Amino acid sequence: MSNFVCESIVQSGRTSERLSYTLTDNNFFYQTAYKILQNQAGNTFISCYKSMWNGKVRLSYPIGNYHPIYSYKGQLLPEHVIEIITEICKNIDSFKMNGLIQPETIDLSYDSIFLDEYLAVHMICVPLAISSTPETQMSFELAMKSLLCEIIEKAQCQQDEGLLLLYQDCQDRKNTSEDIFRNLKMKKYSFGRSTNSNMQRIELWGITNGQNLQIDMEECILGKSPEYAHKVIAGSSSVSRKHCRIFWLNGQFYIEDMGSLNHTYVNGSLVKNGEYIPLQQGDVIQIADLEYEVR
Repeated sequence: MSNFVCESIVQSGRTSERLSYTLTDNNFFYQTAYKILQNQAGNTFISCYKSMWNGKVRLSYPIGNYHPIYSYKGQLLPEHVIEIITEICKNIDSFKMNGLIQPETIDLSYDSIFLDEYLAVHMICVPLAISSTPETQMSFELAMKSLLCEIIEKAQCQQDEGLLLLYQDCQDRKNTSEDIFRNLKMKKYSFGRSTNSNMQRIELWGITNGQNLQIDMEECILGKSPEYAHKVIAGSSSVSRKHCRIFWLNGQFYIEDMGSLNHTYVNGSLVKNGEYIPLQQGDVIQIADLEYEVR
């Protein structure tokens, strides 16, 4: 099912390596939006490339390095679903705040949402020159909530108390996507995921910056962005927004790098992509250029 408000003015195509949108009228192409998307390539939105096809503008998106969200059907944990939905809502909210490109040009179809190996969300925006009207805004709002419901349905997580409440809120016409995003930020839907009575606690003592962090959650993301991290690292611009995560598994804390630019180290050894390193008291963790001792 398509949840793309602008579906009527493009013809879409798909291979395993590429998505494409051919404009029915070249006058719909928006050069300014195209340049903005090129500058943002590799972040929230997948890179966009313009070409001509039978005299029509074609916009192509390489998707070979990403995984469509439908490939995770039934495999995502409730906390992963919450994080993915939160990131989608945050991306949309940032887009609305920017004001340079109409949000209606984002393809909210379920099969146009992609994840990378770290489950970070990547989306498709088609640089189209359209006028935003109350009708298109309403259509986008309905598409947004429909997408969130479909993500929960396909993840097969409706039995989770928090996701069931989120699902019901998305189906309630009185709730806007802004209401849902606000509730997500307030952790309204994150029931029973923060602590475990059998779980121990550790502290990270800041050797470099004097910042002490208590790790008392089953999964704790560390980074510089309060929007993405449970514990915000202070004192360095070299730390990524989602730098690493520490998690409790089978009676042991582990650390994993989350694709950070400046890496994570334990006792001087690089934490490689996809590698989980067990933590012991006395270990020294290096997050970018900051060091912490595990206590």
